[in-house]
Amino acid sequence: MEDDRLVQLALSRGYVTTEQVERAKAEQKTLADRGVDHGVYFLLQDLGFLAEGDARDLRRSVSSSAIRALEVDGYVIQGRLGSGGMGDVFRAAHPDGRMVAVKLLSGKLAKSEEYVRRFLREGRAMQRLVHPHIVGVSGAGESLGTRYILMELVEGPSLKTWLIEKGRLDPAHAAVVLRQMAEALENAWSHGVLHRDVKPANILVGPPRPGVDEPFCAKLCDFGLARMGPDAGDPDLSRGGLTGTGLALGTPHYMSPEQASGEHDVDQRADIYGLGATLYHALLGQTLYSGKSSAVIMYKQVTENVDLNQLRQAGVDEPLVDLLGAMLQKRRSARIATWAEVLQRVRALAPASAVAALSASPAPQSPTVTPPAQPTPPPVTVPTVGQAPRPTGIGRRVLLTVALVALVSAGAMGWALSRGGPAPVDPAGFAAALVAIGQADAGQRTIVLLPGTYAGTIRLGAGHRGLRLRAAGPGVELTGPAGGPAVLCEPGLLDARLEGVHLRGGVGAVALETVGACELSLIDARLDGGLTIGGGAISLRQTEVEGRVQVGDRGLLNVSAGRIVGPVTADRADLHLQHCTVDGQVVVRSGSLVIDAVRLHAATAPALSLDRAQASVVDLQLDAPGVGLEAQGSGLAKVLGLTITGAGPSIVWSGERLAVWTWERFALATPPRGLPGAIPAGPGADPGRLQH
Repeated sequence: MEDDRLVQLALSRGYVTTEQVERAKAEQKTLADRGVDHGVYFLLQDLGFLAEGDARDLRRSVSSSAIRALEVDGYVIQGRLGSGGMGDVFRAAHPDGRMVAVKLLSGKLAKSEEYVRRFLREGRAMQRLVHPHIVGVSGAGESLGTRYILMELVEGPSLKTWLIEKGRLDPAHAAVVLRQMAEALENAWSHGVLHRDVKPANILVGPPRPGVDEPFCAKLCDFGLARMGPDAGDPDLSRGGLTGTGLALGTPHYMSPEQASGEHDVDQRADIYGLGATLYHALLGQTLYSGKSSAVIMYKQVTENVDLNQLRQAGVDEPLVDLLGAMLQKRRSARIATWAEVLQRVRALAPASAVAALSASPAPQSPTVTPPAQPTPPPVTVPTVGQAPRPTGIGRRVLLTVALVALVSAGAMGWALSRGGPAPVDPAGFAAALVAIGQADAGQRTIVLLPGTYAGTIRLGAGHRGLRLRAAGPGVELTGPAGGPAVLCEPGLLDARLEGVHLRGGVGAVALETVGACELSLIDARLDGGLTIGGGAISLRQTEVEGRVQVGDRGLLNVSAGRIVGPVTADRADLHLQHCTVDGQVVVRSGSLVIDAVRLHAATAPALSLDRAQASVVDLQLDAPGVGLEAQGSGLAKVLGLTITGAGPSIVWSGERLAVWTWERFALATPPRGLPGAIPAGPGADPGRLQH
């Protein structure tokens, strides 16, 4: 009743129009169909039709505690962004200004145990994946009987919407999507997650990342059909469940032949096929096959070869056509087998000049709809239309036994390298394996390290491009000598990766040092002894560093979802910190700093020091006994969320400032020095806004 009174009062005062009220009622009906009770009055605010000042005026006229908005983990649900197979995605706002996307399970599907299990599995799969090209998930749960997933809000269209509104992709942009999605899917597979529903509707095209030379940043979403391996605790894998043989799971236009045949033992090659089918659609503006029903399309996926001549006639270069042809082979044994090989081939598609031209092209505009505004048909579950023969149980056991015997023998290591398979080694055989890897073809450079201590400095250089050092399990330690690093990266090392390892530097030394230009990523790793970067680009993801971190000589350190215990210094270098914690002072001199969702605790003041540096800050919490932020001759053009606690001055600012700068959502425990006095400070101060 109070909701109706508020709406009528808003209409009578001219705060909203009849058309806007009808739009809000339509949104209310959609929510009700999903089992969500949401008032029209609040939907008018959420949709941006009712200004905050007008809303306050209405609340003074009519007040009732019975009127409330649906909240999920502190976020207030706003307008619907799009629909998927299992529910709708909504924009949601936190009182502190943070915005997220919230996926709500359909009320009708919530009555099915099968779909609840799928929804929960999607949340588990996405929470274990942290990658710049995968939509991040910050939480999942249940609110007022409605199951939800809190996701990163990507301000951009889906690739499906892009193709509908702007037409097909040119080959250069298609190559970027292919590379970014291959990196995302490789990351997922390395964590035991198979997506199984790669398609344009599940790829969001967002703006480029700060400091990254790219035309856009595509992100993979919707893991509703994902399968997680036994190590990820997926109960459906062991007992059949949603993935049993005899059912085909996926979207017919992009489904691999083995999925269309209902095979259960699918692997990363299914996602490779799905990405190939997606790029085929993006380049031509049409899908691989057409038909009057899903069964017809799936039958063609199994039986009909792909027409690659249409790509050639559309002007697609032969190397890209060949790569898509390798990804779209019907027989798994003939299809390109690993993401490492896909990435190696896609990176070789265009010369540097083409890459530079692509980087200079305009980024996609960012509409407010994400995922697609129009409903997306749900993935189908239909009887199989055919099934390829598979080895019998005895045959599989025989093959497994032969493989294990081969892997533990010295001769098998070279055999595996020649075919691109991982080569498990122990500390005694590591040096020889590293030499063999340096002589192997690109795409065949993976070494799986068995548990043990690998002593001495490991030198990696230009001959180890594309190297993957991956721990077979816990207990893999790379230990440097006294006074020396565990790993020394030399000029020319590109696209190298260390996963799941523990690096220990010598006494008074660092765990990892770079000299000259190189690129290295550490994932799920631990570094004891610190980190030194000189002229290279190092990426740390889900990695903990203990010790001093130093970045210099135009180097770059990118930290995501990790922790640093020790001081961080960037001198004439770039520092990017995202979703991480730093227990130590951060100093940036004559470089750049990008911060997104960081907690900084320092035992000495200032917690953050900028000296002739440029910075951008989103959601930073500073805690220090004295000065929180000290800046000299620096620019801090954008602040969207800054909290500083401590006994000393919150900010000490001196020197030049940028001519135009905006700070929003900041709370300072004590007054600043050197900045306009309009900034609120004190224990009771509200988050403010400052423009200059």
